[in-house]
Amino acid sequence: MLENLTPKEQLICKMVSKYYSRKTIAEILHVSVRTVDTHLYHIYAKVGCVSYLDLIRVLNSECEK
Repeated sequence: MLENLTPKEQLICKMVSKYYSRKTIAEILHVSVRTVDTHLYHIYAKVGCVSYLDLIRVLNSECEK
């Protein structure tokens, strides 16, 4: 499922799985929070999530496999 993501989207997913906030992710990547939100929007569509917390659940279940 995560293999369909771009390298940047995969990086953001790694940060999300570590419970980084959107603001922290933006600061690390030197982009705006709005840019992070856009990446998250695309990730949600590709992974089938509807929210940040839903994405965390999906990522945690992927790690358990």
